[in-house]
Amino acid sequence: MASNLNYRPVIVFAPSVLAGAEKVVITGTEALFALGLDPHLIVIQETRLPKLAQNFINEFSPAIKITILESKKALDFELISKIKTLLKAEDKQIILHTHGFKALVTCKLISLPFLQVHTHHGNTSHTFKVKIYEWLADQAMKRCDHVFAVSKAMQQQLYKSLSPYKKISVVENMLSFKNSHEIRNYRVDKKIKSENQKINFIFIGRLSPEKGLLPFLKNISRLTIKDKISLTVLGDGPEMLSAKEYVLTPEFNCEINFLGFVSNPSDYLKDADILVLPSFTEGLPMTLIESLCSGIPVIANDVGAIKSLLHHNQNGFLTSNNDFSEWEKAIKSCLENLNRWQEFTMDHAQELTENYSAQNWGIKTKFIYEKLIS
Repeated sequence: MASNLNYRPVIVFAPSVLAGAEKVVITGTEALFALGLDPHLIVIQETRLPKLAQNFINEFSPAIKITILESKKALDFELISKIKTLLKAEDKQIILHTHGFKALVTCKLISLPFLQVHTHHGNTSHTFKVKIYEWLADQAMKRCDHVFAVSKAMQQQLYKSLSPYKKISVVENMLSFKNSHEIRNYRVDKKIKSENQKINFIFIGRLSPEKGLLPFLKNISRLTIKDKISLTVLGDGPEMLSAKEYVLTPEFNCEINFLGFVSNPSDYLKDADILVLPSFTEGLPMTLIESLCSGIPVIANDVGAIKSLLHHNQNGFLTSNNDFSEWEKAIKSCLENLNRWQEFTMDHAQELTENYSAQNWGIKTKFIYEKLIS
């Protein structure tokens, strides 16, 4: 759809493996295009890992204008110059929309009077180096014209960390699947048929410390009822080797299947009974939205904005931390209440799908763009 507006969003992002932030940028850019905004996507391709950017770009429709810029280091002054040249060539007023640390800081170093907004996807703070990056990101966000938080909980956290900065709006993550209704139709008669049938748990996410997979596996190994569950792991990351080594130890002894990175996990959700989210930190996880909209209950740690969608003992179970006693309680409750959880989740899935549609995300984002311009 061609744009007849007098401004153009230019979206800048340095993708990693296809996870939550990547899905937001992909789905959000397509939603803005559908609303007639004709976005220009600038993809920062890291020289050492060019495949990440290529995998990301392959997810877009050909109608989206995409420019790839190579970058060789964290603070890349040549990259700053390249982006500046692209922006100066635009023939409309620009809304510069950044996602992720590198895009945010790089674009703040461009000395041109463009409106800049930034979507904050959350912090991990799992190493000292990352904490420094996150502090620098906070300083850059304070200089943005507007910041998008992906949940009310994140908005409140940003009010504190960016104080006295107040230009923060909530634009929640959206459903990236286009086939959630098909998954629900497939699952509509799915029940646990007997006490002897295993419950299929699924974990979807990056295998990194903040996602909590290793502590979850160690909790599973201590269960006396672990023979009643199976676990499928979709994802890759720095903890893959450690996780695979741990499940080979005698104490684990539980059915598990590592499938690695899967670009479209929707097919694997069809036969899943429960999504597990043992994360130590989250914003509003895309996997949570995708699972609930597909009619699948969730067991998750009560972090970030998870409890805004996950209602304890209704469409799943909220644990307060990653302690063994908490997860033992959660899994025992799952064995007793899964059918009821599934019915509740299925009953509310369509409403959730409509509330978290890509179109709604696009409308909210477009409204803020035009408010800033006017």
